[in-house]
Amino acid sequence: MVKNRSRDQGKFLIRFSEQTRKDLDRAVAGSGRTMTAEIVARLGWSFEEERRSSEGAASFREYAARDALSQAEAAIGVLEKELAELKAKIVATKSQLAASRLLKL
Repeated sequence: MVKNRSRDQGKFLIRFSEQTRKDLDRAVAGSGRTMTAEIVARLGWSFEEERRSSEGAASFREYAARDALSQAEAAIGVLEKELAELKAKIVATKSQLAASRLLKL
């Protein structure tokens, strides 16, 4: 049995932000390409753009930096919410512990 190596080469599992997924869905609908073909075309275009001009490379680096900052801010927001929930649990546990100590007296 001959294995189709072209399908196995370059396979990646990618996580997208919700907004990027929506943007890709719109692009796919407009271009008539598959999701994979659209992603490959856009990646190819970005590398071509980068090769053509140092300004293109700089603007991509700026975009990537803004995107990384946005993701970091979102992660911080999630962590702050989790921290607040943990603090609330600690307060509740302390209250329960204090109440149980009072009952034993």
